[in-house]
Amino acid sequence: ECAVVDKKRESYKFGKLNIVLDKVKSLGKFMEIEIMNADSKKALTEIKRFYKKIGIDEKDFHMGEGYGDMMAKLNYKK
Repeated sequence: ECAVVDKKRESYKFGKLNIVLDKVKSLGKFMEIEIMNADSKKALTEIKRFYKKIGIDEKDFHMGEGYGDMMAKLNYKK
């Protein structure tokens, strides 16, 4: 299946972190962070440290779940 995702995106760089802020219609606001060309375990540790520093709890992470998947779940619940 295919989903159309209506979003506004802002991109930033903070040290080694690539930060993307998305406002997704029907879903809300999201932040995606990645570190390019890094060991995945080290990158995840650094990303979690950054989230903690800015006050975002690990329970609020949606790792590996795309907007299309979230939209499908939302539509399924209706």
